[in-house]
Amino acid sequence: GSAVLHASYSTQVDGVSEGVSALLEGIPQSTPVEVCAVPPDWAERQSGGGLERLQDHVAPALNGDALQHTGGGSALLEAQSQCAFQAFARYRLAVSPLGEFGAGLSAPERGTLVHEALHYLWQQITDHAALLALQQTALDSLIDKAVHEGLLRLPAFRRIAVGHACLELEAQRLRLLLLEWLTVERARGEFRVLALEQKVEITLSQLKLRLRVDRMDELPDGGKVIIDYKTGAASTTDWLGDRPPKPQLLLYGLAEDELPAAISFARVRPGDCAYVGLGRTEAIPGVRSDIQGVVKDRMNVADWESLNASWRQTLQQLAQAFIEGDAAVLPLRNSCTYCGLQPLCRINSQDTGDILEEQAT
Repeated sequence: GSAVLHASYSTQVDGVSEGVSALLEGIPQSTPVEVCAVPPDWAERQSGGGLERLQDHVAPALNGDALQHTGGGSALLEAQSQCAFQAFARYRLAVSPLGEFGAGLSAPERGTLVHEALHYLWQQITDHAALLALQQTALDSLIDKAVHEGLLRLPAFRRIAVGHACLELEAQRLRLLLLEWLTVERARGEFRVLALEQKVEITLSQLKLRLRVDRMDELPDGGKVIIDYKTGAASTTDWLGDRPPKPQLLLYGLAEDELPAAISFARVRPGDCAYVGLGRTEAIPGVRSDIQGVVKDRMNVADWESLNASWRQTLQQLAQAFIEGDAAVLPLRNSCTYCGLQPLCRINSQDTGDILEEQAT
């Protein structure tokens, strides 16, 4: 053992005086020698130094090989619109937050189930006339197969992890939801499904984006309706302003060689199933053609054609800002809710009243 043992103890705990342990009675106490925490020469240099502030809201611009190897889908421009720092962190720094643990299926997994089940359904049904011709027994059987196909798309380890009881409850929920959604589809006029999960590309300001369109329908007059399934909230206000919160459908429309007749969210939610969209025609209940009535003073457009031209300009500007290295912490209201990058951008340590941009409703 050692010849000498030095020990210390706290003289106060939460403001209450503390004494030495009775086990140490008889052992001499000494006053600690005051030690300078910072060497004198270091302290002298520190006192004579100055504070330099660096503006870090602009990263080096993308060019050459870096630009060629930087790409993504519609989520890249959505992140740039929601908050430039979010796009910079996710798509240039390759940062992503840790996933959250929860019992049962996550919201993204449940959304994937809906997408896969609807994909299977429309592979079989193909058009409005075929949907109307289905008898209830045949429809129930088709929905059961669609639910089964959707569940099979879950990785095996996830099916094992959540268990049979959870999957059966999810299957029941999905059956009811598909029946509710097909009621909305029956109320439409004539159409045929032209494409499902179609891959397309669009280049904006040298930024190449790879897209996957959920569904494209063809109307009797040959016009196309581009549809994006949403299991969460969806509104046409998500397409307005200089920073549209959800530009995915706008990109889909601009990627087409011909201007589509309409673009629409297919909001597939229990008790709230509906089409929500805009276009030159109101061929679908929920798709509005009164462009000025929708955009009001948010955008200076008069009709469907000028609205799409404005969208192209807006998305070009967002793509160019990403290329030029815009990385400002300037989120739209509610952008931080699902971001998960707050430890990196440190927005919680700033005056959010100065940096949050009010999103008009």
